[in-house]
Amino acid sequence: MQSLDVSISGPFKQYYNEDCSDWMFRHPGRALTIYDITGLSGQAYYRPLIHANMKSGLAKKDIFPLNREVFTYDLLPPPVPTDREEEIFRDIPDEDLD
Repeated sequence: MQSLDVSISGPFKQYYNEDCSDWMFRHPGRALTIYDITGLSGQAYYRPLIHANMKSGLAKKDIFPLNREVFTYDLLPPPVPTDREEEIFRDIPDEDLD
């Protein structure tokens, strides 16, 4: 859902970049390893996951609170019958089963 990309993923990237910058400032000349990256992403992961961020992201797309008027009947495609042929079921005589 793109609304959560803006309200959750965007702030996560910002917090992660800030944490990486702080780490590099505290450890000059040292390269980030996969162990450092997982720790830094773990610190940044929960910071944007607050109720207000999720609610505002969904509200931008009129998903929350529920707005039944977001999708009008004009936007829905007309029903289209399938192109499959009708399946014909027939009884199989008992002698054919042997």
